[in-house]
Amino acid sequence: MTWVKVCGLSRPEEVEAAVTAGVDAIGFVFYEPSPRHVTPSQARSLAESAGVLTVAVTVDLDADSLLHLADMADVGAVQPHGAHAGEAAAAAVAAGLAVLRPVPVGGP
Repeated sequence: MTWVKVCGLSRPEEVEAAVTAGVDAIGFVFYEPSPRHVTPSQARSLAESAGVLTVAVTVDLDADSLLHLADMADVGAVQPHGAHAGEAAAAAVAAGLAVLRPVPVGGP
C-alpha cells in the first residue's frame, strides 16, 4: 500500500491540487528560514477544507514548543527534525498526535 504526503504547501491552489490528486496528507513547514514557511494561522486556513491529515514539519523545536505549535495550527500529526526530534516525537505521541519520522533517501 502506498501512502503519500505532499509537503511545503503554502497556497490554496497547491492544497487543492494535492487533495485532488489523492494525497493522504499535506505538510506545512514551520521553519522560518524556509521559503515555504507558513504561520500556524495560515496552515489552519489552508487545511480548513482539505479533508486529509495535516502535518506540522518542524526543525529544532523542543517538546513544549512543538505541542503548542500543533495546537495553534490544529494539525493531526507532526514531523520533527533536528536536535530535539526524539523528545518532541515522544511528547507528541503522549499527546495523541501521529508522528512521521523522516527517512533519508539516497540517490546516484
